[in-house]
Amino acid sequence: MYKTSEIFAFLTKKYPLKLQEKWDQSGKITFFDSSTTGVLVCLDVNELSVKEAIKRKCNLIISHHPIFTKSKEYPLSKKEKEIVQLLTKNKTSLIALHTCFDNNPLGMNYSFLRNCNIFKNIKVSKNAEGSYAIANLTIAKTTNELINFISTKLKLSKVIGLNEFKTESIKKVAVCCGCGFSVLKPLIEKNTDIDLFITGDVKWHDWQFAQLYNTNVLDIGHDIENLFVDVIYKDLLSLDGFKIYKFTSNKKFIIK
Repeated sequence: MYKTSEIFAFLTKKYPLKLQEKWDQSGKITFFDSSTTGVLVCLDVNELSVKEAIKRKCNLIISHHPIFTKSKEYPLSKKEKEIVQLLTKNKTSLIALHTCFDNNPLGMNYSFLRNCNIFKNIKVSKNAEGSYAIANLTIAKTTNELINFISTKLKLSKVIGLNEFKTESIKKVAVCCGCGFSVLKPLIEKNTDIDLFITGDVKWHDWQFAQLYNTNVLDIGHDIENLFVDVIYKDLLSLDGFKIYKFTSNKKFIIK
């Protein structure tokens, strides 16, 4: 049976903590070096995911997003402190693999493009803001065709874009999953040959910036990062001696 420290070493060898951004808090959040009874893999650490881990007798949670970052602007709330207390009380270890996963060449952006199965020549790069990937479509599509394909393929709840897209076919895209417009912004400003920029959580002023440059931008939502759960689940299948569970919250955002 693997100890939690052995699983931590296994994962951080593939997704080294040195790859994380300075503001991030990846790694051990709560940690008890004991034999692993079960692992729950999730996108976010919240009351639902922690209670699910306890219910399934998992003493290790591996999440994408940590509960907190190193930013002093966002101190832990009362409820977040209660989650940490719940983890500690039940001696449940929590490991977060946030930007060390995102910045891995085979991490979030690569996984997104591979899962779509219509891209080739995938190249993962990094700038001062973070990691992104550029790829060519195997067959050029219009923006609307690409929206419909991605929405169906990845079962997205919504895709948001500018009201008026440039009409030419899409041949080349740049992707930064999550809240990644700041990463893509320098590429937009350089006026490269990229036909479409894909990210999530695009803010109002970002849309205005994209419009200034007459740029195609798609907001595919932050929950696309659930890809993390599948990737880590498959990674852990190479180990044995414990059960692995994938967890997705059943609470949905309602958009009217």
